[in-house]
Parts: sequence; C-alpha cells; structure tokens
Amino acid sequence: MNTLSAISWKKMFLHWLPLGLVATLCIGTSYLVGQQVLRQSAYDPAVQLSTDIARSMSTGQPSSSDTSGVVVDMANSLAPFTIVYDSAGTPISGTGKLNGHFVTPPPGVFAYATAHKGDRFTWEPDAGVRIATVITPVGGSGGFVLAGRNMSEVERRIVRIGDLSLLAWLVTFLASFAAVVVIDRLHARRAA
Repeated sequence: MNTLSAISWKKMFLHWLPLGLVATLCIGTSYLVGQQVLRQSAYDPAVQLSTDIARSMSTGQPSSSDTSGVVVDMANSLAPFTIVYDSAGTPISGTGKLNGHFVTPPPGVFAYATAHKGDRFTWEPDAGVRIATVITPVGGSGGFVLAGRNMSEVERRIVRIGDLSLLAWLVTFLASFAAVVVIDRLHARRAA
C-alpha cells in the first residue's frame, strides 16, 4: 500500500515532535540573543558621550556637548547627539534637536537617574522616533547629560534577523520532518 495511513502519520509526527521542539528552542534562542545584542549595542555611543561629558563637567570644565556647532536632527539622523540639562531638568545646550527644539524626557527620568546614578532607556519623543537614550547625572554642580541615537537602523536589523530566523525555522521544520518520514518508511520496509 503506497499511501500512508493516519496511524503512520501520527507515529511519524510523534517521532518528529521532539526534533521540532528542539529546533524551535534553538532558533528562538538564537533570535533572542541576536536581537538583544543589537538592541543593547544601540546604547554604546550614548554611554561613551554621556559619561565623558558628565565627568568633565563634574570637574568644572564647560560642557563639550555642542562644540561642533552641528545640530543633529533626532528624527532623521543616525548620528549620536547630546543634550545638557540643568539640575531642574531644563535643557541648556547640546547637539540633538527635534523639530528645531531641545526636548525633555518624560517626568521622573531625572529623579530615577539621580537615584540610580544614571539610566538607559528607549525614548519616543515623537511618534515613530525611537531613541536609544543614556542619561548621566553630573556630580558636583548638578545637572544631567543625555546622549542618544536614533534606533531606526538597529530596528531594521532586528527585523531582518527575525525574518532570517523564521526562514531557518521553517526550513529546519520541513527538513527534519522529511528526514523522519524517510527514516520511518525505511524502517517499515525493513520490517515488512
């Protein structure tokens, strides 16, 4: 009989199920690791800028956050930017602007950064504008240095990793099921 019975399909499915679960766990874990590495690396330029500027300001040196004279459009540029705030959270200088203006993070950010000696978070100051943000309190005189970078390129890479992971998962599922079918059919022929 050339057709496979329902019992044979069920048997093959049960043989294949552990492989499918292992494939799902492995590929899912790989995606999660890749996504987190990309997501966390988005903070790297901001960490360096924020801590360096806050350190120099805490020793009494003026803010070096706007020495280039270049204004970074937070919505469209991938360049890292900085904004220096006074102890009350009012922006006083920087390179990052949105719609031509300095912007202020949500309420509570400065208090949290003070209590925890800094903070890293994803900030959406305008619809569709996501910023990997690092805020560092300035010791001594007070104030804060915020540094950030638009996450659009990182988010595109995360989507690409997701697409590739899904493709790998589908191929692995199909290949492993085909292998189980072939092996079960060979065993059935030998038994007959």
